[in-house]
Amino acid sequence: MRDGPRPAFGFVGWNPFQMLRFLELARATEGSVLVLEKRAALGEGFWSQFIAEADVPVLVWDSQRMASLDGLFDVVVCQTPFAQIGRFEQSKIAMLQYGLAKEPHNHGAWRALADLCLVYGPYTASKMSYFCPVAQVGDPHMDRWGTPGLLEA
Repeated sequence: MRDGPRPAFGFVGWNPFQMLRFLELARATEGSVLVLEKRAALGEGFWSQFIAEADVPVLVWDSQRMASLDGLFDVVVCQTPFAQIGRFEQSKIAMLQYGLAKEPHNHGAWRALADLCLVYGPYTASKMSYFCPVAQVGDPHMDRWGTPGLLEA
C-alpha cells in the first residue's frame, strides 16, 4: 500500500483475464490498488511476474477474508461477483462489463449486487439497467488502440 490517504479504487479479480483487463485502468487512475482474490494456490509463473511488473500496488487477499476489505476503498471495481460481495456496506461496488458473449449470464440478476455497472454501449445498458444504474463507457480495453467509442451507437 502507499503512504497517505486510503486508496480510492480497489480492482478485484481472481484470474489473469480479469487482472489484465484492470491493469491499464488501475495504472491510469490515481489511488488504485489491484486486489487478487486468492481462490486457490497461485502458481509462481504468471502471478509473480504480474505483481513485479504491475506498476501499481497489488494485494493478494484470501477469498475467506474479502469482507474485511469493505471500507478500505471508496469504490471496489469487479467484473464478476467476488467472495463475500454481499457483505460490503461502506465501499461502493462498480461492475465493469467484460464481454458480449453468454448474454443470459452477463445480463443476469447478479448485477443487482452493484451500485453501478459500467457497460460498453446502449444495448447492454438497456439490459442491465433493470438491475442497477448503468454508465456507458465503451470498452476500456480498446482505448489503448485509439478506438474509444468503437462500440457506441
